[in-house]
Amino acid sequence: MRFFISRASIFYNFLRMKKLFLTAQILLLPLHLLASNQIFEAGSMVRLEETSAGINEAFWLFDSSNHYFGHYPPQAAASQGYSSYFEEGSYTLNILGNNQYSAQLSSNAYATSSYSGGAGSASRTATVTLTSPFSANYSGTLTQLGVTASFSGSLTIFPAQDYAPHVLPTGSVWTSSNSYYYSAADSGRSTNIRVDILSSNTLQYTDLEYGESFTGSYTYTKLGPNLGRISVAVPAASYTAQINLFFESPTKIYDYGTTSDAYGSYTDWGALSVSYPPSYSPPAIFPAPTSLPQDQILQITGTNSDLSLDLAEGTWTDMSGGSGSFTYTYSVQSGGVAGLTLNRTGQNAPASPEHFALRFTDDGVGEVVYSSLD
Repeated sequence: MRFFISRASIFYNFLRMKKLFLTAQILLLPLHLLASNQIFEAGSMVRLEETSAGINEAFWLFDSSNHYFGHYPPQAAASQGYSSYFEEGSYTLNILGNNQYSAQLSSNAYATSSYSGGAGSASRTATVTLTSPFSANYSGTLTQLGVTASFSGSLTIFPAQDYAPHVLPTGSVWTSSNSYYYSAADSGRSTNIRVDILSSNTLQYTDLEYGESFTGSYTYTKLGPNLGRISVAVPAASYTAQINLFFESPTKIYDYGTTSDAYGSYTDWGALSVSYPPSYSPPAIFPAPTSLPQDQILQITGTNSDLSLDLAEGTWTDMSGGSGSFTYTYSVQSGGVAGLTLNRTGQNAPASPEHFALRFTDDGVGEVVYSSLD
């Protein structure tokens, strides 16, 4: 779905996509939106509060349209009796209407306690109900490492903003924290590691606990917004790694993957902090406008409705003959992402508020990341 602010109405057709257009007499802001209805899109993150288990500040990180991994800080893992906990797997999401979605998640699960660990599966089925553009409640059931329980709480959605670099800057330093590993024979907390990026394909690998340093090689690939992958080989330490990266910000990364050394192969997960040389500038995030222009007509077209909003007059009409008045709230979440909530009254007006997550980019193109409009 796309929208423009321009002197004339501009129409774009996109097969199987909702379309949003904005026309204006004066070009004030280069707004232009493309819509999908992917509440958990690739590169997005969800902060999870699972009140039934006492978990706060756990994260689901979505690295494709159907794959995610979970990062559970030590306090979240401790609430379930583990030193650490990690899961990665697939998910599906279906729109139920009236601000509700059905979510199914199925994953491999790993847990450690001191120097022992276990592996199994985890599955969740839940109904997710949007309460604002970026907040939702959920409830359902969870089966985790053989234990089934109710599953409920609240979550905050963070649509993707692209912090992943195209290449790793020479002179940057990566330091591991809250990192763990699992194998059937050995599991536990990883030693603290520092990695210095020396060039486009070489690095220095330092074990901070044992004071050992080795030079190795790497390849890095940017996979999409916030997403990357790094492969590392350190022959002198008999060490290899294939690690998936999720950039929460330019300086904080969540990671998971596989590693091997002289003693075996492991599943690894954790977090990294990154510092950069002064000459490096992280990817710029184009800021969302602090408010919507008031002299505009906003047109939304979708599979079940064609809606026109007069922002100046506060009135709406649709193709089915409905009409009435509306109010809306708009606020910036952070950077280029903002939320819009629409409340309509009148003939054929929906009973519930309609929520939109908007993302703006520096070329005047933006996206309606998801909405509750049918």
